[in-house]
Amino acid sequence: MKISHYVDPGHSWYAVKRTTIEKLKLLDKVSPYSYQKGDTVYLEEDCDASLILDALEATGIKLDISTVHHDLVGMGESWIRSCDSYRA
Repeated sequence: MKISHYVDPGHSWYAVKRTTIEKLKLLDKVSPYSYQKGDTVYLEEDCDASLILDALEATGIKLDISTVHHDLVGMGESWIRSCDSYRA
């Protein structure tokens, strides 16, 4: 499964489809510190990401994670911060 890991100067998030989180039966475990836009949830790095990524790996799904840097000179904070807070 391909997952994008977005990084800005202060934080990072892993983009996962909401349907994936639903299939893992973890919709109610994701905190409001994560964000959502459309059908994508941007899982905050500290707790939410490990919860979902560990669950995916436990099911035998191979993860292909690519990093997208928003922390390069002049880029500032990620646009993800302007998305809606996650709600189950």
